[in-house]
Amino acid sequence: MYAARGYVSGAYEGWFLADGSEQSVAIIQFASPAGAVSQFDELTTTLKDHTTTSSQVVSDPADGGLGTINPTPDSLGNTVVELVTHLGDYVIDAHEYVPITPRLTAAKALLLEQYQSFKNSHPGIA
Repeated sequence: MYAARGYVSGAYEGWFLADGSEQSVAIIQFASPAGAVSQFDELTTTLKDHTTTSSQVVSDPADGGLGTINPTPDSLGNTVVELVTHLGDYVIDAHEYVPITPRLTAAKALLLEQYQSFKNSHPGIA
């Protein structure tokens, strides 16, 4: 699927916070904006398709992000927020896993920080 969309490169970084929560960010580059939009559409469709009665679709207008928030703990006891956006040839995917009530505001802040940082370091990308 990535090859068909013109995958060029990708990076993933995850970390733990002092309160026991975990955050991660993946940035994926494609050969064209069309590849990034296609991947974004696939990810957001998958997220929407996997919503449960306890999860909900959320948006992040500040950076065009879409995702889900699920307050029901997963098999590791974490609630999950996932947000994804695209910028030019890139897709940015942010996750937050929290052993308490999901923190949508924190996940949005993480995605926006990555989006703005990336946009500032890549002038001309729209």
